[in-house]
Amino acid sequence: MGDFQKDVIDKSHKIPVVVDFWAPWCGPCQFLGPMIEELEQQFDGAWELVKVNTDEHKELMQEYKINGIPAVKLFSKGEVIAEFTGALPKHQIENWLIEFLPNEKKELFLSIKVKLKENLSATLPDLKSLVKENPDMEEATVLLSSHIVFTNPDHAVQSVENITVGHKLFEEAEHIRTTAHFLNATFNTKTPIESRLSSAQNAALNLDFETAVPELINAIVIDKKYKDDLPRKTIIAFFNFLGPDHEVTRKYRRRFDMALY
Repeated sequence: MGDFQKDVIDKSHKIPVVVDFWAPWCGPCQFLGPMIEELEQQFDGAWELVKVNTDEHKELMQEYKINGIPAVKLFSKGEVIAEFTGALPKHQIENWLIEFLPNEKKELFLSIKVKLKENLSATLPDLKSLVKENPDMEEATVLLSSHIVFTNPDHAVQSVENITVGHKLFEEAEHIRTTAHFLNATFNTKTPIESRLSSAQNAALNLDFETAVPELINAIVIDKKYKDDLPRKTIIAFFNFLGPDHEVTRKYRRRFDMALY
């Protein structure tokens, strides 16, 4: 390696750079190094490899908080966007690269996620187009399903049916399934608790979470375990959809926690 700023930081604004921090005395480094070099050839110009001898660049170990080697870091746009430590098998490194290497589709998806928060109605068609053209983008599919579940619960559930226990997006998919189950439920408004749930359901269908969430909390106060914890699970799903910084989440989170105890 010559100049880290030039070879890694500056270069990563043009192409992703994988940095292998190693040392000549490190046995696992000798095992890992050739595999990463093979993968660089295998990916045919999708990224560049830079090898840093930590014995010669101790300042970089301190700057990037490297406590053990081999340490591999993926740089893009001047920043570390993914990393791992240790000599992983080749197939795991390949999967790591596939997951974290930036590309146009991923950047478009990130842009859409930001715009969704600013203008949902204007941006949702872009997300639908991205999912239609790239059905293998599971994160985009889950995000779309989390939005359309309020208008088409059955389709939303169908879209995430392959995301099961052990999948990294399982929790998100479960929130979608919980929401769909709640929105499809039939409630008897003559009973106090189901009257609350019916009111929450109608509000949620209109995306009126300011009404839906406190009604669900009221249902929890009446019966904490009602219908296999449906009110509790639904509030958690709604909070997940809205995000921790949404005014409804901030306003009702503590009240929800208190209702459980």
